[in-house]
Amino acid sequence: MKSTQSRFLVLSCSGFVTLITLAMTINLSLATDLNRFKFSAILGNRKFDLVAMKGQVVESVPYHLELVPEKSDKGLHLDLFVMTGDNHKPIPNAKIMGQVQFPDGKQKNLVFTYDAKDKHYTSLLEGKATGQYQLKITAEIDGKKVTARYSFKQ
Repeated sequence: MKSTQSRFLVLSCSGFVTLITLAMTINLSLATDLNRFKFSAILGNRKFDLVAMKGQVVESVPYHLELVPEKSDKGLHLDLFVMTGDNHKPIPNAKIMGQVQFPDGKQKNLVFTYDAKDKHYTSLLEGKATGQYQLKITAEIDGKKVTARYSFKQ
């Protein structure tokens, strides 16, 4: 893990980069094993912690669902971060089911399990078929059903 301090914050959105000079300290920590980076900003006596991952995000008020697919020896390892939308607090007690459509059109159901150490849900999509995958996630959180749809390539 690397840490650095800076008085600049670079924001990127749709290919446009804006450089903002801030009168605060920013601590950047790279956590490549979780495929995300985390930084905290201190402004006066207030600290703000932010986490960014290279995944696909679905905001379904009041929830934030983020999928990070990663290639592995056995196929695709799927990390799903299920959090509250307002403060991005992990939700460990959700029931997560997935239905994936492979590039050839076949479908398979997936069960996601919670990884308490890394505070996210995981599933393994076995196989190495190349092409476009479609994934529908159904999360049951405190009796409420939330649906998210993702698309990714392998």
